[in-house]
Amino acid sequence: MKKGGGSPIKINPANAGKLRAAAGVKKGQKIPVTKLTALAKSKNKTTRARAQFAINARKFAHRKGK
Repeated sequence: MKKGGGSPIKINPANAGKLRAAAGVKKGQKIPVTKLTALAKSKNKTTRARAQFAINARKFAHRKGK
């Protein structure tokens, strides 16, 4: 990891918001945990992967103010 604590995880701008669209949640709103767990059981493997990443990302140590 680079000095300064920057995140090595980068979301492709073309994929930003696709999980939110699949969840049917408006931009600026949080995706409820119940919807995330339901999406994690989706038939679509890409949606499952995005939902599982979001569930795991909730456990990451987030910097305040960013």
